[in-house]
Amino acid sequence: MINITVNGYVYPITFSTFPGGEEHVNIKENNTFPVDPTEVVVTSSIHSSTELVRTLLVVDAVRQMRWGKYTLALDLGYLPYARQDRVCARGEAFSLKVICNLINGLNLDEVRVTDCHSEVGLALLDNVVHTTQATAISRNKEMHNILSSDTDYLIIPDAGASKKSQELADLYSLKTIQCSKTRDPYTGRIQVEMLIPPMAYNTNLVVVDDICDGGGTFMAIAEALHPSMTLYLIVTHGIFSKGKKDLLTEYEKVLAVYDDSGYEKPND
Repeated sequence: MINITVNGYVYPITFSTFPGGEEHVNIKENNTFPVDPTEVVVTSSIHSSTELVRTLLVVDAVRQMRWGKYTLALDLGYLPYARQDRVCARGEAFSLKVICNLINGLNLDEVRVTDCHSEVGLALLDNVVHTTQATAISRNKEMHNILSSDTDYLIIPDAGASKKSQELADLYSLKTIQCSKTRDPYTGRIQVEMLIPPMAYNTNLVVVDDICDGGGTFMAIAEALHPSMTLYLIVTHGIFSKGKKDLLTEYEKVLAVYDDSGYEKPND
């Protein structure tokens, strides 16, 4: 999903792919839209290389409109390739740096990112405006209501999520349960261990994280908990590549600030 907002008005964009595979974009002007904008925001949810290229082209198409002086922002929500934030073996690419260099090459006034998976991405981006996990989740009415009234404990899936999940726990004065996660190198199966306080039984618990992709971690957490516990899953970015069906057998609700479970791939 890619759109352009000019002074609050949404400009329609048409996308097409040439027979040779190259992408093409066209911004459709309308006489009712402002012609002298003060702010232009390109909002893009990037889940494929096609959408990455289209986003780069849309930003340039905005500049080709030859409007006057204005603030140009790219609102990404999820920073693509944020999980590939280092080189793990000889011969691999530093994928996140490549993507950030492409974005920096657009010379944007703002690059807006929400709950970035890696601080490396924030360091690599120019003019980045970051919305934290705690802020993004607290602004969601349904999530706020669950955390403020129906939650007894916040479950932190792994050590990497500890810092920002603790900020959310502090915001809502919640106790936390820290998990340690391992993956079997042969089967790929995820195993989770945690110390559960006796008073946590027969209570409501919220598992919180930045990303849910296939959901294996969250299924492993649910399997490690007692059936008497009512579970909720709250994430910032819901990719849900395997859908929500299995998750909803274990969790009362599965919620995402950015929910891409209904996402349609280009040309489908």
